[in-house]
Amino acid sequence: MNSGLLCVDKVRVVRWTLTALLLVVVLSGTSRSAQANSSALGGSLLEQGEVAITFGGGFPDAFVQFDFANSKRFNLAMKGRINYNFGFPFFGLHAFVSAPMRINLMPISKKKLQFALSLEPGGFLGGSNIHGFHFGFLMGVGGLVSYQVNNKLNLYGGLDFQFHIGFEPDAGSALNISGIIRPTMGLHLPIEVVAGAEYTINENYALFGRVAIGPMIFAGNLGAILSPSATAVHGSARLWIGAVWRR
Repeated sequence: MNSGLLCVDKVRVVRWTLTALLLVVVLSGTSRSAQANSSALGGSLLEQGEVAITFGGGFPDAFVQFDFANSKRFNLAMKGRINYNFGFPFFGLHAFVSAPMRINLMPISKKKLQFALSLEPGGFLGGSNIHGFHFGFLMGVGGLVSYQVNNKLNLYGGLDFQFHIGFEPDAGSALNISGIIRPTMGLHLPIEVVAGAEYTINENYALFGRVAIGPMIFAGNLGAILSPSATAVHGSARLWIGAVWRR
């Protein structure tokens, strides 16, 4: 009787051991650890099967981004951010939702230097202290180059164009401070040089810093105060720091 129970226990132990080993094999095959020559925000894409969640904050906004590496040449992400300064003198609070994409067009060197095209379609809504409530669409277009310094540090830079087309529902009946009817549509276009770095702490965590600076073009009701039909040029400077979780 006791020997029979002992046999049953041995069978159970073997069964649970095999089940545990199977789970380990499955999980190791479906998830990828962070690779030394990949980045969540730069020109070197995540490895196929890798996922990343990026949290960042600074001036003029804070964001969270979820990336999934569809392939070695294409990464798709979903991004949400809250912006509290759309661009001087356009103060206000705005919510953005977008789908950033990175496309590896020409890997110069598999380990050190890589180039990617970046696209970011999306939309926004919010209000400002000058122009009231409005909504609109955005389209980001840019290029990024990444350089892998070592197995910890990834540097990147590039050029970024962010087209914002805004609409103001009540602009036709509203007057600005000069008494002129504001237009119902406006353009906001930062043209920025981007530079950043990602520092890998371990296979799952990394820290990053990113800065973007350049001229910013306004036309229509996005940014104009005294001359709503005029085009104006201001400066743009943005800075973020944050963390990346990857698997």
